[in-house]
Amino acid sequence: MPDPFLNPEDVAEQAHQLYNEGQYDDAIAVLREGLKAFPYVAELHVGLAYAYLAREEYAWAHRAFRDALTINPEHEDALVGMGEALLKIGQPARALDCFEEMLVLGFRDDHDLVLQAGRALFR
Repeated sequence: MPDPFLNPEDVAEQAHQLYNEGQYDDAIAVLREGLKAFPYVAELHVGLAYAYLAREEYAWAHRAFRDALTINPEHEDALVGMGEALLKIGQPARALDCFEEMLVLGFRDDHDLVLQAGRALFR
C-alpha cells in the first residue's frame, strides 16, 4: 500500500472502486488494511462482507456482516447483506428476520435495498 489511509472514507472509496472493477481480492486487501486502522467502522466491515459474497465465501461474508451489525445493529446494508449470506448458508428463517428488520427500521422506500432483498430471496 503506497500511502496510509487518512480516513475510513478513503478506504471505502478505494475498495468500492476495486470491487466495481471485479478486483475482489484487491478490495478485500484494502479493506483488511483499513480495518487495522479503523476497526469500529461498520461500513468497512460491510464492504468486506460484500466482497466475500462476490467471491462466494459465504461463511466469511456472514462473519463480516455480523461484525458490522455488532457495531451498528441498524445498518440497513448490513441487514440485507446478512440476510443474503444467511440464505446462502441455509438459514432462511434468520434471513427473513434480517429483511424484516430492515423494513421495520423504515427502509421500505429504499428501492435498491428492497430489490436486493427480493433478488436474494428469488435466487
